[in-house]
Amino acid sequence: DHFVSVSSMAYRMKRNGAGLASICIIATMVLVMLSTTSCMMAGIEDSILNHSPREINLHAWLDETSQLSDENLNRIHTAVSEYALEQGVELKNVLDSRYVYLAGTLNGSEIQCDYSTAAGNASLGDLRELFIMAASDYADMSHKTVEMNPGEVILLLDRCRYDEDTLTIALGEVKTTFQVVSTENGSLVTGGTMTAPTMAVVVPDLDSAISGFSRENEFGKELLTLEWRYGFDTGLDDAGNADFQNGLSEYLHNKFPEEGSEGWRNLIVSSRANNAADFRASYGGLFFIGMILSVVLLLAAVLIIYYKQVSEGYEDVGRFEIMQKVGMTKADIRRSIASQLLMVFMLPLAFAGLHLSFAFPMIRKMLLLFGLTKIGLFIRTTLISFAVFAVFYWIVYRRTSGVYYSIVSGRDDSN
Repeated sequence: DHFVSVSSMAYRMKRNGAGLASICIIATMVLVMLSTTSCMMAGIEDSILNHSPREINLHAWLDETSQLSDENLNRIHTAVSEYALEQGVELKNVLDSRYVYLAGTLNGSEIQCDYSTAAGNASLGDLRELFIMAASDYADMSHKTVEMNPGEVILLLDRCRYDEDTLTIALGEVKTTFQVVSTENGSLVTGGTMTAPTMAVVVPDLDSAISGFSRENEFGKELLTLEWRYGFDTGLDDAGNADFQNGLSEYLHNKFPEEGSEGWRNLIVSSRANNAADFRASYGGLFFIGMILSVVLLLAAVLIIYYKQVSEGYEDVGRFEIMQKVGMTKADIRRSIASQLLMVFMLPLAFAGLHLSFAFPMIRKMLLLFGLTKIGLFIRTTLISFAVFAVFYWIVYRRTSGVYYSIVSGRDDSN
């Protein structure tokens, strides 16, 4: 049944391997662009919510842990409440988190947060983002009663696991070891784009937990930052939230004109409405580019497949004439052609899917840069993109295989 296909396969691969490889590469590029940009568009709302958990968001960077005190931050709370009262806006669904941010590489039970010593043998899978927060803040945010002894921590894990009994945070020459009381999945620290797996470390006292840690390494690179995030919903529409953000930013600037040297280093006020517009413009542009490039590459693949069928059809005419003369019927020729073309042209599609599966981890890391953390969404969009492309590829295969058969059978009919 497969005598003709098998006998000519070595010749076909040697002569047409470059064409099949080109189709495979083009198919892989199309699938990567389709799956990536489609996932970005499908997950755009998740990206917006990850970056802007509330309709209005304040993000402050501070210089000293004393600036994270209730007394210091309550001044901003009061100012925000005053401005909201002037605008007749009620603050709802308030989010308030303060923490120390570090990033490092995990090795066993130790996280080395000084890149000058950790980057040598580190891999991307070892990267961790740490958010150290006080137990009192964790209790307020989680609405749980927390009782901890000095030296103990609670870990909140996002996109990672941790099975050790102790956790050591190393920063330069200083290493602090904590006893892990419990671990939970999820993260209370929201806002921004967390590209690496995150670990929220809940400690009894923030000052003592980071005492002795250097703020900068020997190269002047900042190793840890003190941050505060404050957000709330207003119930306004997008235009109202954009106006509220601009007015609040100006109000805080006028109320605390010299605050950069006293209460915080920098304070940014943002709104989900403005961020959403930026996200949709960026993601929409990337999606449009992805679609345009996919169409161009698909046209190139169609041309390659079509002219490949035509050229092979004229090359195979003489061989099929000989086989027909020794007793091969036209039905046998049609079956042979179908088997032969199916095998040759389905190989690029199969290998494109194989390439896509190997590219999956890299594409997922790229999507994390855009705040897309749901791996299930990417798997679904990838499978749908592959199915759509496979249907299109099958249609092209069926049409072009008819061209091949018409060339071969046409010469046979003339004889």
